[in-house]
Amino acid sequence: MDLYPAFEDYCDTHDLFRGCARLLLAVSGGADSVVLCHLFSRMRPIRRLDLAVVHLNHGLRGKAADRDERWVGRLAARYGFRLHSRKTSVSAYASAHGLSTEEAGRILRFEFFDETRLRLGFDCVALGHHADDQAETILMNLIRGSGLRGLGGMVPRRGRVIHPLLFATREEIHAYADEQGLEYVEDASNRDAQFLRNRIRHDILNRLRNAAGRDVVAPIVRTGNTLREVEACMESLIAEAKDRVVVRKSPGEIILDIIPFLHYFTAVRKMLIVHILKEVDRTGQSIRASFIDRVHALIEKGKSGGFLEAGGALRVIRSRDTVVFTDRAKILRKRILHLGKPLEIPEIGLRFRLTYKDARFESLAFPNRDRMIEYADSDRLELPLIVRGRKNGDWFIPLGMRGKKKLHDFFIDERIPVHCRDSLPILCSGDDIVWVVGYRLDDRFKVDRNTMRVLEMKAELID
Repeated sequence: MDLYPAFEDYCDTHDLFRGCARLLLAVSGGADSVVLCHLFSRMRPIRRLDLAVVHLNHGLRGKAADRDERWVGRLAARYGFRLHSRKTSVSAYASAHGLSTEEAGRILRFEFFDETRLRLGFDCVALGHHADDQAETILMNLIRGSGLRGLGGMVPRRGRVIHPLLFATREEIHAYADEQGLEYVEDASNRDAQFLRNRIRHDILNRLRNAAGRDVVAPIVRTGNTLREVEACMESLIAEAKDRVVVRKSPGEIILDIIPFLHYFTAVRKMLIVHILKEVDRTGQSIRASFIDRVHALIEKGKSGGFLEAGGALRVIRSRDTVVFTDRAKILRKRILHLGKPLEIPEIGLRFRLTYKDARFESLAFPNRDRMIEYADSDRLELPLIVRGRKNGDWFIPLGMRGKKKLHDFFIDERIPVHCRDSLPILCSGDDIVWVVGYRLDDRFKVDRNTMRVLEMKAELID
């Protein structure tokens, strides 16, 4: 059978070559990637494509892997394609990062492909996955409890990665290779039962075929296509919902309003959570079904002040009727603020200055003053001052009060959002709080009629 007409039609139908005139072909040496090379070699003069081959030696099969790398090199030379290959240790990477060999290999492959594409100025990477791979992927994602996107399987094109063989079955690809007299190598690891994909390929799919009395790849793939269409519809709904529920957005932080959020169906809510996490979480460690369920529970039933953490930096914090997604987890470390020497703290975007005011109390313009400027009796202070974040057990005497107040209680009374409390700057004299910046001076350091020297404390935005 000749796959080329169907190959060309599939590429055109899914517009795979838009912006992709320079292509890297990912070639392992197996039948699917060899057929990929052959089809592209036929297409190259017609579409005027610039093609090269990428191959990653996983270092898992010793001499056999090295043999495959040399074989791919000869294949590339036969077609006049440049070869870009690399040898790595998937096992070492898996061990260092606590990953399965399967997952580690996938990560390293895509990192190498993308790095090569960017370094050499190629537009896209073409992979040789076919319909049987698609069915296996959908079943794997079903077993893992994936959402709509996972159950839709691989898409013809996502970003700079294209899958031009998803229309063809494994049987059709092997038939084409035989008809064209194409040689390929068999990777023994493709039958290793320690890998989930192999168990699905050689055991589960065969059991399903026997149970159904017919081939099951085509209906599984059709179901995946349908679910991708549903996902596309949901994406449109999610975009509209996102505009309604997100009340503030800045780099590394998104705040949503709980009340309109709860008006949506649960499926929409969870997809909204996924979208927001993807924007905020640079590590991707939070994009897991279990964490998404926990975030949903926090929003639906959690108490104000409750929070979740993932990946070391990401925080999801409930603060009354809002939920904050932030990757900034800013806990302000201690800095020293000297008289006459500005102090910049980039992570909170503020610059602090201390300046003596020679004027007596009566001549200072206190009414309607800027809340980011405060005045204190310098003779009651221990200079230099300290700028820091809150600590457990902090207390002070808010201006106008006589007794102590816990800083935690002050934050609650002032309705300071939970997610802002760790990054709120506090000026201290030794161990004593002088000024909760932007909110309140400590009464012990206020300027009165006995004050001889006034210290101006000022916080201003960094330009």
